[in-house]
Amino acid sequence: MKIFLQIFIFALVAVFLAPVFALLNEGVQSLVSEKATLSSDLLSRYGLTSLLLLAGSVSGAVLFGTSAAYLCARFDFRGRRLIQWLSILPLGVPSYLVAYTWVDFLVDQGVPGGSLRNLPNTCFVFAVCLSPYVFLPSFSAFSALSGSLLESAKLLGKSQFEIFRLIEFPLARASMFAGGILAGMEVLADFGTVDFMAIDTWSTGIYRSWFGYGDRGRASLLAVILFLISGTLLFWETNVRAKNSLARSGRSVSFHTRKKLPFIKSLPFLFVALIPALVSCVFPALILTQRVYSKSDPEQWASVVSPALTTLGMASVSSVIVVVLGLAMVLIWRSNPGKFVRSLARIGALGYALPGGVLGLGLLILLAPFSLTGSVFGLLLAYCIRFATIGTSTLEAAWLAIPRVYDEQARLLGCTSWGVFNRVTLPLLQNSIACAFILTCIDIVKELPATMLLRPFNFETLAIRTYNLASDERLSETAPSSLAMIALCMTGVFVAEKLGAFGVSERSRSGK
Repeated sequence: MKIFLQIFIFALVAVFLAPVFALLNEGVQSLVSEKATLSSDLLSRYGLTSLLLLAGSVSGAVLFGTSAAYLCARFDFRGRRLIQWLSILPLGVPSYLVAYTWVDFLVDQGVPGGSLRNLPNTCFVFAVCLSPYVFLPSFSAFSALSGSLLESAKLLGKSQFEIFRLIEFPLARASMFAGGILAGMEVLADFGTVDFMAIDTWSTGIYRSWFGYGDRGRASLLAVILFLISGTLLFWETNVRAKNSLARSGRSVSFHTRKKLPFIKSLPFLFVALIPALVSCVFPALILTQRVYSKSDPEQWASVVSPALTTLGMASVSSVIVVVLGLAMVLIWRSNPGKFVRSLARIGALGYALPGGVLGLGLLILLAPFSLTGSVFGLLLAYCIRFATIGTSTLEAAWLAIPRVYDEQARLLGCTSWGVFNRVTLPLLQNSIACAFILTCIDIVKELPATMLLRPFNFETLAIRTYNLASDERLSETAPSSLAMIALCMTGVFVAEKLGAFGVSERSRSGK
């Protein structure tokens, strides 16, 4: 059994890291043969712009996400449950759809399109769309704060602001920071938004070098740099989250009572908390719906049916594979195969550090000798590598919550290892399996750069159709496919939340 686990892990890690090695090999060969170089001007342009975009987007996401999390976790007011729901909805809307919709709408209102496509507006789009990445961990951190600690601070005469500055912010800072890192990784991995908004970043540089200039070496070098940056951020986020979990595990918690907040006093906070949902979800959905029904053309829906079915099919198949791999990885970790094998398994689950453009480029180089570029196999492989972390992390968190005594008691009753897994573990993981499947589907529906690089000829998903129309400046025609994407992703977010994927529905003890 141990040998089988080792072979499986080695094979999985080799497959997951093969695109990275292909990029490294291509880049090194290009440098040695001097076919490709990275000038200081090129690096400074892409690097500085990416850094400014990263700083602005993450700062905005932290501001919006933390404000909503603090308001919902610490205060009780009319509409609190609605704010919690709305704060996670941006997860279901790709940032490039928000950019397309708002630029099209504002141009129709007479605003020059050129004045809209700039760095500050791009940062704002990312900030509202990525705020849930900060909201979710911050909400959990604020909700888990010790009620006795907060009451002691009040007895010492501390004001609400002083309590936040001296106690609540320092204790929740690690969660906010981890969420900000994840938001930053999404910014670096994005292609559709920055390409449409004419922002030079690492992602657009990779695509431009490969397809615009035919320079495979430069594209590979840029992809390696982007992978190293994303990998560093993911490693950083993992360490921060691990230290934060360790710090909480040794702290007894008496849940606080939410403070009653009059509706009038809550209005300024509600305004800030509602901005992400209104800008990224509510208004775009209304604008797109108005666009669709004002045209009154039945053929516009017919043109969306095939891409929608293709998207659902690819998302479903890929998500099933991801869930199966996630179960296998967590089963290996639970079986205590040894530190080395466990470390390899962790490496195999770090595909999230590969942005879609980097992964797509690596697989193009890797699969070219086998004539598998532009194939469904290549696309499925990309989705599984990119989103394996989602399935693994979701299932691992749920599996760790199952007491080991259940396994031990089942074994005492004569169950084999497979019997324990089949009759005890799987029934307890049903909701988590469904959550992992749905969350993976949502990300695959939104994925653009990897799909664009690896899709077969005449293979069109909703994301590809929307991007192609937007690239041709036919923004009004993107409404049906954009609305279909939003509907699919929003439905997934709604079902996942009902299954407890985000923990927003769990109420802290309010003492009422």
